[in-house]
Amino acid sequence: MCVSRLVVLTLTAGSLYAAATLPTQFVVNSWDTSSGLPEETISSVMQTRDGYLWLANANGLVRYDGNSFQTYQPRQNLGGAVRQEITKIGPGPDNSVWVYSKEYGVVRFHNGVFRRAPAYPAPRNVKQILGDGNATLVVCEERVLRIVGEQVEDLTRGLRGPFKRIQSAARDPDGRLWIGWTDGGLAQHGDDGNVKVSYGPNEGMPPGPVNQIVPAGSHRLWVATEHGLALVGQGRVKVFTTKDGLPSDYIRCLILSRDKSLWVGTGKGVALLRDGHFELISALPSDRVLTIVEDREDNVWITFSEINLYRLRKPRFLPWGEPEGLLKKAPLAVVQSGDATFIAQQGGLWRLADGKLSQISTGTQDPVSLEKDASGQIWVLTKDTAFILNPGTLQRQELAFPAGVGEMLSISRDRAGRMWIGTSGGGLFIGENGRVKAMPMANLPSLVSRSVVRQSRDRRLWLSANKPGLFELRNGKAVPVFLGADPELKRIHTFYIDSTNDFWFGLDGGGLARWRNGKLTRYGQQIGKPQNFVYHFAEDTEGYFWLGLRSGLVRVSKADLNAFLDGTTAKEPGETYYRSADGLRSFNFGGANRTVFSTEPVQVLWFPNLLGVIRIDSRSIPFNTIVPPIHLEGISADGHALPLGGTVKIPASTGVLQFRFSVLSLAARNRLQVRYRLEPFEPTWHKTSSRSVSYSHLPPGEYVFSVKASNNDGVWNEQGATIRIVVLPQFYQTWWFRLACAALIASAISIIYRWRTAMLRRETVKLEQRVEQRTAELSDAVNLAENAARAKSDFLATMSHEIRTPIHGVLGTLELLSETGLNAGQSDYLDTARNSSNSLLALLNGILDLSKMEAGRMDLHLAPFSLRQTVVEVTKLLQAQANVQGIELSFSYDPDLPEYFEGDEMRVRQVVFNLAGNAVKFTTEGRVAIDLSGQQKPGGIWSLRMAIRDTGIGIPQDRIPHLFQDFVQVDSAANRRFAGSGLGLAICHRLAALMGGSLAVESD
Repeated sequence: MCVSRLVVLTLTAGSLYAAATLPTQFVVNSWDTSSGLPEETISSVMQTRDGYLWLANANGLVRYDGNSFQTYQPRQNLGGAVRQEITKIGPGPDNSVWVYSKEYGVVRFHNGVFRRAPAYPAPRNVKQILGDGNATLVVCEERVLRIVGEQVEDLTRGLRGPFKRIQSAARDPDGRLWIGWTDGGLAQHGDDGNVKVSYGPNEGMPPGPVNQIVPAGSHRLWVATEHGLALVGQGRVKVFTTKDGLPSDYIRCLILSRDKSLWVGTGKGVALLRDGHFELISALPSDRVLTIVEDREDNVWITFSEINLYRLRKPRFLPWGEPEGLLKKAPLAVVQSGDATFIAQQGGLWRLADGKLSQISTGTQDPVSLEKDASGQIWVLTKDTAFILNPGTLQRQELAFPAGVGEMLSISRDRAGRMWIGTSGGGLFIGENGRVKAMPMANLPSLVSRSVVRQSRDRRLWLSANKPGLFELRNGKAVPVFLGADPELKRIHTFYIDSTNDFWFGLDGGGLARWRNGKLTRYGQQIGKPQNFVYHFAEDTEGYFWLGLRSGLVRVSKADLNAFLDGTTAKEPGETYYRSADGLRSFNFGGANRTVFSTEPVQVLWFPNLLGVIRIDSRSIPFNTIVPPIHLEGISADGHALPLGGTVKIPASTGVLQFRFSVLSLAARNRLQVRYRLEPFEPTWHKTSSRSVSYSHLPPGEYVFSVKASNNDGVWNEQGATIRIVVLPQFYQTWWFRLACAALIASAISIIYRWRTAMLRRETVKLEQRVEQRTAELSDAVNLAENAARAKSDFLATMSHEIRTPIHGVLGTLELLSETGLNAGQSDYLDTARNSSNSLLALLNGILDLSKMEAGRMDLHLAPFSLRQTVVEVTKLLQAQANVQGIELSFSYDPDLPEYFEGDEMRVRQVVFNLAGNAVKFTTEGRVAIDLSGQQKPGGIWSLRMAIRDTGIGIPQDRIPHLFQDFVQVDSAANRRFAGSGLGLAICHRLAALMGGSLAVESD
């Protein structure tokens, strides 16, 4: 099995830029079988207008969309032959591909279908297929055919001339047809078939077939032959061979790229014409070249006799390293002066001018650091010495240092043009006018190779000393500056002061820091972020900062970065990362490099990394402006392809729906950005790196799938590609099925409703019957209870009346007996009998009142009466008992109360007497107070409140709820002492309710 590689090199427009690019500086990538390339030699390559790259090989026609390869074979439409080899391909005006196969002849491939060309006769021995405006040229050994649609024209009919068989053809910018012959001739033919101009061996043309003709402008042609490269024009022929740098005289193919670079495919590799001399592109194989093609993004595609596809691309930034002549060691310093750039390495000092490197002797010691003074002179530090180098004449002026200064460590320039040199043993030195002098500085920290002195806009001097941090140099002292407690703030790799006097620090593991007016803000200090290790920092003239990191090169807008650090926006600044596709051979910009960047913004920046330096021209950074075409390649439902065109109907049973698309930018696939959405299923755009998107079990309905993409430089195809689809419903998802289900459900509900209603009616009838039965039973029970209560009340009333009559007789007799002159003992007996009779009479009266109230026959006799007088009289009746018990009895009447009220005076007196009497009876010491107050309500009605307070024995809290129940006594012992019956409070409670009031008790 043949293992192959793919190399890519991209060309970017601009002749000046092209002239500055060496053959060694191209970015080279390759594809082989491991990356999907079919295992056959590629004989021809071309690009159609829609952006696809097409390859011809022995297995058929191969299409490359920047992401994957797909092979098409003629037999899929034409049947027949076993061999599917295609040897020549060319573009059609409608994005079709014309192919030539010995088995099928000339065939047109369009929209995935092969069709035979119009029969003219059938072309044989096709040498080339070329685009010709809205037509296609088929160059055969015997004729040149022009095909437009179904029409075929023979451009060489009646051809007459000194040559025999056709090998190649081309039109010049004026539309003239040039034909190259197999026997070494080149001729321009008119429409009548006659030769207008010819070049043959007699005119200096090399012998052998003319493989390709390329117009070069100014009526000149580049002609590829098997014995050299010829430049033909104005009657002269100049031949280039291996003597001029070509690796082989066998020239198979060539192109003149958009930047006017001539690429020559030989029998031993690819050569590039530069400054009148050909240079081999050493990164490519030294093998026979089969084809060279430039695509519309300035990529150059090359195939060889081996099974490989190569792409060459010009770098965004020019790299200089070992392939260009530097040593295989990391640069220590780089500085530009005028048109020359000086690079210090361990092992030599180099001068780069006009694209050429030359080494400059530094004596026995290697250079360690460089800096340019205000006049453009280069100050060179070696380990133990220093000298000034004239960049033009390369003359040296040695610098004298006192003994004991130790090693030379660093050099930098302040705004005044003074050179500051740091040494390991002698501290700081200032260089001016070709001399150096010591600058004694107290508290000076130990200097290192990255120590630099900067001068701020206010003329103050600052020293960054890596691990010690930042110091201000003033009054002969190095004063440490506290930037923060974080130890990372003391590990300064690079230090820059911009035009607004902001200080910028590149930190080792601490990101980027800005110090403005004493306030420090940080950026990119998170662990794992690329900006975490900033080794180099520079500002260009276009408003951008450039950061050399441990893992790449970054460009960020200065304005956006300041806005983010100021807090005026929460959006992090947009960063552009540069990688190998841009010319970076190493992503690591750390190491022992001591480059000190300019104190001002510059147009051209030189960044050193571990494998050399790169040149950045901030005003002419190549930019890909080509909008990438987007094509929908197909839709599949559960793995089955669906036809594209119009609105695509998706089967109802589809589980997984997949959209496949291509983004036709061939410059840098990993930098393309793709967004997609499916409306209305997805309202927002989603990012993806894939070229397919899948959805599972979409609900029935109409959808629009859209995809957008950008090229490697962020130029978006906003129009994108869209396709409308309709997901068909299952039968149970159709409207008629839902309507039928709704009708069925409605019928079922109706039936259930009627059944339930009938059942409820039956239950209602049964319930009503039971209610009527129970109501009748309850009515009978109520009647019986009422009759019993009525009988009880009548009995009590009758019995109390019958009993009261003899009791009154007994009381009268006892009263008469008391007047008969009884002795003391007899009087005591008489008092006992009289008290017992009175108690019995009171009990009977209470029972009578209670029975009347229960029977509802208690009537109130309303009449005006003096409430004050009534209460006063009750108080007088109780005063004697209060005096006997030695307690105070008081009465108060609110002066706002009126004198007379309408009510039943007897019942009011009864309630007051009972309540006040109980208070006096159960109070052995202290006082009893009767207070009357009230509040007038609307309508002239008064709400009265009578409060009777005493200092008696009190009532337990658990007995208060039972206080107003019939025959209930709070304390049996007390009631036996005071002869209570338990009816007084119950009667008062009912009388108060009868009069529209209420009783309440509070006891401490």
